[in-house]
This record gives sequence, structure tokens and C-alpha cells, in this order.
Amino acid sequence: MKTIKFLILSALFISAFSCKVETEDIVSQDAVEGGVSLELGPNTSGKVLGNPLDPSDLENTSLNFTEVELTLQIIKRWAGEDIVKYEIYKSINGGTEVMAKESATLPLTLTYTNINEFIAGTQITASTGLRVGDVINFRTKVTNSAGESFFIHDGGDYTGSYSLTVSCGSDLGGPYSLTCKNMGTNFVRNHGNVTISEIGVGMYHTMSTGTYIIGSLRPDQGYNFQDVCGSVSVPTQDLFDWYSNDVYQTDAQKAASVVDGATGNIVVEYSIYFAAGDGRYKDTFIKL
Repeated sequence: MKTIKFLILSALFISAFSCKVETEDIVSQDAVEGGVSLELGPNTSGKVLGNPLDPSDLENTSLNFTEVELTLQIIKRWAGEDIVKYEIYKSINGGTEVMAKESATLPLTLTYTNINEFIAGTQITASTGLRVGDVINFRTKVTNSAGESFFIHDGGDYTGSYSLTVSCGSDLGGPYSLTCKNMGTNFVRNHGNVTISEIGVGMYHTMSTGTYIIGSLRPDQGYNFQDVCGSVSVPTQDLFDWYSNDVYQTDAQKAASVVDGATGNIVVEYSIYFAAGDGRYKDTFIKL
């Protein structure tokens, strides 16, 4: 039986979280005054996308970068009256952190328009280059009036941190014809014409999950998936973003989920958790 997440549970969770935030100093992790809570501004976005010179060796091949941009905006959520300086630090794959920009006040905005700005000052050079899967991290350091400096600690959403993953360009949004096969029973549902929506860099949302008739249980019955250089992954998520049944992907299903570069067709294999036994599905999207 599917389990619905009741709104009252969400309300209780939010209440408990709020109490914790009010008593914790996010700068020093001590319950004292003088902390600051940061968040990313609404204009924050970025991508580092390119075409691999050797698509068969993504781990080692360099890329011809086609879409490179960053707008990182750090704004104050609450507190911070004792903070006299804010600094954005960057690193690649957990390497040496380099100060990228500083300011005595917020908002603090960092803007990049080319790949050299991303790698400047890091251990990555133009000759070694970035590779698919490399992660570029940004986090915020603050200094108080006593001269003490801290990185906003991990463990919450309000740390002023942001990351980008180097990937191939992806343009899968648009109309498709979709069939879904239940791999356990071999039942096939022809969903007809559907639209895949782009919701982020390389991130997409479908209109259906499994063989359920579209719109029969929820207005939105889709799932999210990510395209990285033609390899498709389904992050673990709630069924229809509502039921507690997990939609997830095994390693074997991920290996079988691909984008056909020649036709634009997409195959996605995934599972849905059920107490009586998980369902296994194969979606085939034919580009229209």
C-alpha cells in the first residue's frame, strides 16, 4: 500500500528545524550570539558544459567547452551584525581552496564567463584541463570584528555554498512518443505523445512514472532524471513527489539507461519500491 506524507508531519518537521536554527551559531557551531546564516540569491546559476574530444574515454579526454557561465550571489538570511568581511573560496575536486572574491557587505556576487576564470589560481591548468565529472565547489568564509575567520560549516542549507559538475552539453527537452514496459510482468503501456521538460542543467522531468495512466493518480506523475554525456541516471526520489514509495535505479539499470546520439531516442530503466515487491520498468522515448 502506498503511504502518503501528511502535511502535519511536514509542519512538525519545520517547527523542530526552526527551533534548532534559532539556538545554533552557524559560524562557530556554538550556541552563542554572533553567527550568520547565508543563502544563495535568486539569480544564482551556472554551468560548465562541453563536447568531449574522445567520447569513448570521458574520464581522460579534454573538452571543447561550449557553455560556460557562473552567477553566484551570496545574500544574508539572518544575523551577521558582527561580520566585517565575506569571502568566496573555490576549489576543484576537493583541491586547494583559492579566494575568488571578497566584500565587507552583502550581497556578494561572483560572475564568470570563461573557463580560465574557473581554473585561475587552482591546481588545474589550461594544459591539464577539466574533465567530465570534475566538481567545482564554492563556499563562503566570514570574518568577525574580533578578527576571527570561519567557513560556514556544512550540515545545513544556509551555508553560502554552491557546486557545479563539469559535463557534456544536453538538450533533451521536447516532445517524444513514450512506451513503458513492466519488466516483471511484460505488460506494456503506450503513453502516446509526451513532453520531457528541462528543469536544470542536464536535469529533466517526465510526465509519467511506470505504467500508471498519466494524470490518473496525481496531476504530476513524472520523475526526474539526469543526462551526463548520454548516460542517464535516476536519483532516488518519492513516487510522484508525494508518495513515500521510492523511485530508484540500480547499477544495472543505470548502465542500460542511455541517450542514442544518432536518433535522440532515450531509454530509462528504473524501479519503484512496493512492500509486496519492487516493480521494474523500462521507458522508451522516441524523439518526435
